[in-house]
Amino acid sequence: MNIVKRFFQLERYNVSFEKPIPNEGPRAAAKRRTVRLVLCALLCALNFVIMLFGELSGVMDLTALVITSAISMFAVIETGGAYPYLLWGVSSALAILFLPAKLAGCEYFFFAGIYPSVKHFAERMKRPLCLAVKFAFFNLMLTVCTIISQFVLGLSPDDGLVFGRLIYLTGNAMFVLYDLALTSVTSYYLLRLRRRIHADRI
Repeated sequence: MNIVKRFFQLERYNVSFEKPIPNEGPRAAAKRRTVRLVLCALLCALNFVIMLFGELSGVMDLTALVITSAISMFAVIETGGAYPYLLWGVSSALAILFLPAKLAGCEYFFFAGIYPSVKHFAERMKRPLCLAVKFAFFNLMLTVCTIISQFVLGLSPDDGLVFGRLIYLTGNAMFVLYDLALTSVTSYYLLRLRRRIHADRI
């Protein structure tokens, strides 16, 4: 399977994202909402711990953001509705308020935490439009994070992001690898793990 096809691989599995609305009474529906809310709270705590560990390690901050993206994709698949956005908002607030370095929180807020929802939305489109949406979103968010790094946080070139051709070239190359990794992890989860852990019943 070539890279272009893998970039759109989740199109084959979008139908699995949609859960049938169960025929349940008010009490069962309330229980389901409570379970999803508790799950989002646990995922928020997990996101913060992962980002804190990545930040304190000094070398795994980007790896931590990739892992939190996979967690957000899990929320998109299994909870749907407003819950992934709740996870994104609360995790962003925790990261920005309590992480030692604020840039990681900004990167989660502007990209890593919300991209799974963008990816799910974009991959319902035709391939050229899907590709355009993905790259436009990434480059816009990269520009925003660079502006914040330089002009809001005042970070040095060694600690933050700096405008230049190199950051966009390397950034877009890393974005392709990131998207392929997220696709592969999500595909493996949908095809191999989802039924085993009974997550489709959430």
